[in-house]
Amino acid sequence: MTTQWILQATLLMAAALMVGFLAGQRISAARRHLIYLTAVLAVLAIPLLPRAATIAVSSASVVEVPVFTVRADTTAPVDWMAIAGNIWLTGAILLTARYLIGMGRAAWLIRTSTPFRDEARLHRSIRVPMVVGWLRPRILLPATASDWPAERIASAISHERSHIERLDCLWALFAAATTAIYWFHPLVWMLVDRMRQESERSCDDSVIRHGTDARDYAEHLLEAAREAGHHWEPAVGIAMADAPKLESRVVSVLDHRTVRTPVSRKFAAAVTVSASVLLLLVTGAITSRAQDVPQGTLEITVVDPSGARVADAEVSVEDGSGKLQVKRKASAEGIARIDSLPAADYLVEVKAPGFGPATKGIRLQADNGARVAIALDMGRIFETVKVSGGVPAAPQAPRAPTRIRIGGNVQAAKVRNQVPVQYPPALKNAGVQGTVFLQAVILMDGTVGSVEVLSAPHPDLATAATDAVRQWTYEPTLLNGSPIEVITKINVNFTLAE
Repeated sequence: MTTQWILQATLLMAAALMVGFLAGQRISAARRHLIYLTAVLAVLAIPLLPRAATIAVSSASVVEVPVFTVRADTTAPVDWMAIAGNIWLTGAILLTARYLIGMGRAAWLIRTSTPFRDEARLHRSIRVPMVVGWLRPRILLPATASDWPAERIASAISHERSHIERLDCLWALFAAATTAIYWFHPLVWMLVDRMRQESERSCDDSVIRHGTDARDYAEHLLEAAREAGHHWEPAVGIAMADAPKLESRVVSVLDHRTVRTPVSRKFAAAVTVSASVLLLLVTGAITSRAQDVPQGTLEITVVDPSGARVADAEVSVEDGSGKLQVKRKASAEGIARIDSLPAADYLVEVKAPGFGPATKGIRLQADNGARVAIALDMGRIFETVKVSGGVPAAPQAPRAPTRIRIGGNVQAAKVRNQVPVQYPPALKNAGVQGTVFLQAVILMDGTVGSVEVLSAPHPDLATAATDAVRQWTYEPTLLNGSPIEVITKINVNFTLAE
């Protein structure tokens, strides 16, 4: 569900309600029903329509904008879109459950009813004639119908048979689906209510066209409503007498000026074509407005700190709304190209093995091309050392210096001389153990510069670890063959286990 769909549905429903209101009594109820029904089906079809293709313009330019990270001290930001989505989903599920309960109730009524006359059946649990079942509808009458006069039975069956012939039960199913999707929209309830009213009036007109006297039929409606009272029935079918709308129906039945002509093929075709054109105009106009946003191509060149290209980097671009997110992989030349981006502010993130992630804010505008270079910083390396307080472990042979190619032209540092970390005797005897987390800078000559304690279970353990690490030497980290400084994290695990 998007705001674009809601706006399109609003325009269609408003147009149908206005046409029906302006037409008024000059056309028959059957024709007004067709107008409302067509609008319901068009609104239901909106999410199924293919989205129009995005049209790209020939050029664009970029202006770098600062990127800020805002963190709340105690509370996370409220995701209003997620909350609204959950509310919509809850309403849709509840309405769908209501309709499913109604379908189950309808199946039970049909299964437990008894044959009566013609295609009608009797059931003791209902108080008003109705049609139940969406795919294979059945006419049900109250058990008291066996005592009705023959004229009243005939008019009731004729009214309900008209619903079946008009496929009103099937249209009611589509109306239920539409209200379940757009339940939050007041116009959808108004539209579906008008559609149901005109459906009943259409069947009233059909009964009168087939020869039933209008005054007698009006009396039958009043008697049915009187017997129904305020009895509540789940949404199981189409009832003949709906008390809240009965007065206007009786007036229409008794008014000799009422137009009762059925829907002709010519009128149905005209309504269908008009609704289709309106649907295309509404959806096309809104889509075109969205496409009016200038668009262009963004070309991102990924380089390392020396300015050399970094191949196969992962480039991610997202807009401020979080809805548009595009991912590309840089080519062997270190270039990622993204076409057809709407002019807007974007956040570009680049990742590559051996380097730390880099982000940059970009403002894309319609102008002359967009080429942006993003430089990656060196990634951090890690060392883990185990210092045992038990039986001394056998000395390990020094590791042969190896160089692992990471990313483009990066060769990671390797320990050349690792001075052992001494376990403080007092802490070993006291049973103190744990891991000291350090961060150190490896200088260009391979020696260790500053050492920072990130976390330690005891200050003396931190001192023992830093004293040893400061004496370590490394094979320098090489970038394009030249030594550079790099940050490393070192975990020193003091344990009493043998």
